[in-house]
Amino acid sequence: MRILVTGATGQDGSWITYQHVRAGDDVTVLVRRKSNYSLGGLDKLFQEEKPFRVVYGDLTDYDLLTSLVMTNNFDIIYHFGAMSFIPPSWENPVSTMEINANSTLALLNAIRRHSPSTKIYLAATSELYGHPKEIPQTINTPMNPVSPYALSKLVLYYAGEMYRKAFHIPVYVGITYNHESEIRGYEFVTMKIVTDVLTKGIVKLGNVKAKKDWGYAPEYVKYIKRIVEHEDPITFNLCTGVMATVEDYFNYVKQKFRPDATYIVDPSLYRPIEADEMTCMQSLEEYKPILKWQDVASIQAEYILHGKLYGKELV
Repeated sequence: MRILVTGATGQDGSWITYQHVRAGDDVTVLVRRKSNYSLGGLDKLFQEEKPFRVVYGDLTDYDLLTSLVMTNNFDIIYHFGAMSFIPPSWENPVSTMEINANSTLALLNAIRRHSPSTKIYLAATSELYGHPKEIPQTINTPMNPVSPYALSKLVLYYAGEMYRKAFHIPVYVGITYNHESEIRGYEFVTMKIVTDVLTKGIVKLGNVKAKKDWGYAPEYVKYIKRIVEHEDPITFNLCTGVMATVEDYFNYVKQKFRPDATYIVDPSLYRPIEADEMTCMQSLEEYKPILKWQDVASIQAEYILHGKLYGKELV
């Protein structure tokens, strides 16, 4: 199969690239050019060998996105590319919307006009529910975004639904709850907790009472790949069904790896509005994640301590 991955240097994009390369597929990755030519998570998973084609470009280059769709006859496009860290979305709401929403519309329109049989996966988020109207959430829970990031993903969600219904494009929309891994960036709270507890013994945190549903990213990506390959076009959710607070995550890592660790609350790290109590009743039970947040924390710690990439074993 011919595959295109946007956001390939990020966590999910790197894992889906790895899984398709291992399956023998022809993979193209769209990467934003950086001065140091870093490939982010791809460098950690592939090291020296890079068995995929790299196209350097920006998600706001809509002519490039259209050209890629027109000339490559992709079987599947995974659209993971996004401005995905929530705090900066409050500082740059316009660029967040442009990157996350407009790039989605550009890809959908290019598929509609030039490659209507190409499947596309759109990465939505549980942040769509914001202050959720019900706990747990279902695929039909009303949306209530509480950040510019979530608002931009709301456009992605409805664009996917609209193009699937209006033009019968094979669009898959995944509402994934928090999912982490050993290649997660330090700016995300789980990796920050594990890294700072193990290396410093102290970590600065914001709202330690926020409740999230954390799963393991390679497992989520494995199920996303299977759903796109084997199911009819659909909107679905993925979660573990188990919530924990940020403080729970810290305490688990502390108790298991460094009992003398502590945290301090930094008010500057609070979000203007916190999306909270996020967990779901999953719409496709046959793809239910197994690994829970404690497993994720242990896997992250093993990577920091010993360099072990457990996610490679899940292919």
